[in-house]
Amino acid sequence: MRKSLIALLLAVVTLCLLGCSSGLSGLKSYANAAKGYEFLYPNGWIQVDVRDASAGVDAVFHDLVERSENLSVIVSEVPAGKP
Repeated sequence: MRKSLIALLLAVVTLCLLGCSSGLSGLKSYANAAKGYEFLYPNGWIQVDVRDASAGVDAVFHDLVERSENLSVIVSEVPAGKP
């Protein structure tokens, strides 16, 4: 009983993961190794240079077709003593 339950759970998790990965074909990867993060963004989006950006703005992307859709990464330091 226990083995069949584990096998069923493993099959469900595998199918869920396969279903999630099929949508990755429309995404590109961006990584910043120096600051230790990475993310996926849609094809057709471009990285833009924002002049006079707020402190901590590290990356900005926007959609070429729908200009109101944007993605920005803001990195801020965590003060010492904060969990």
